[in-house]
Amino acid sequence: MKHHRQHQQQNIKLFIPKKITASFYCSFNERQKLPSSNIPYIAFAGRTNCGKSSLLNSLTGNKKLARSSSTPGRTQLVNFFSINGKLFFVDLPGYGFSKASLEVRNNISKTTNDFLLKCKDRLIIVFLLDIRVEPSEEDFQMKEWAKYHNVPLIFVFTKSDKLSSNKLINRKKRLIEALSIADEEVVMYSSKTGRGKDELLRKINQKISEFFTTDKPFP
Repeated sequence: MKHHRQHQQQNIKLFIPKKITASFYCSFNERQKLPSSNIPYIAFAGRTNCGKSSLLNSLTGNKKLARSSSTPGRTQLVNFFSINGKLFFVDLPGYGFSKASLEVRNNISKTTNDFLLKCKDRLIIVFLLDIRVEPSEEDFQMKEWAKYHNVPLIFVFTKSDKLSSNKLINRKKRLIEALSIADEEVVMYSSKTGRGKDELLRKINQKISEFFTTDKPFP
């Protein structure tokens, strides 16, 4: 098993090259079985309008990959995107959309929870937070859920181009303190300028490598 893990780790060191080919694969609630992969799913989570769709499009270089909407709660499905035919990015529905109906909120919550619980042993979460907005109760719940289930988190502060340099420094410090995390755990990202793209890809690679060096069996 150890030799097998080492072999897999060697194969995934450059699993996401700078040139990415990405395409929509499926939606979670349309299939009984999850897509097969020997690499953990990379799930992107965050509040509604935190810039998740824009980040996915920026990260993959495909401006039409993930659809963004001005209507909070419009994205109600867990969507899988195939990355270079080797692994999957997973776009989770945004949470915290007070204008959506109770039925819609409950359906999205159930879909997301079903996915997270089913995949918690083969999952890495890229956790997006708008740097201009204070963390919400749902943000803290996501962080605690990941900690409880030992799911790796990558913190990404989005929309870094929206603030001046001084405000950016202050907001970053504020969010780090509120979340009780270290500075090196955070990627500052701008989908508009591309800031943070290389760093985020590096951290994803790192988390996958760490996943295969643990004793946790791959499901």
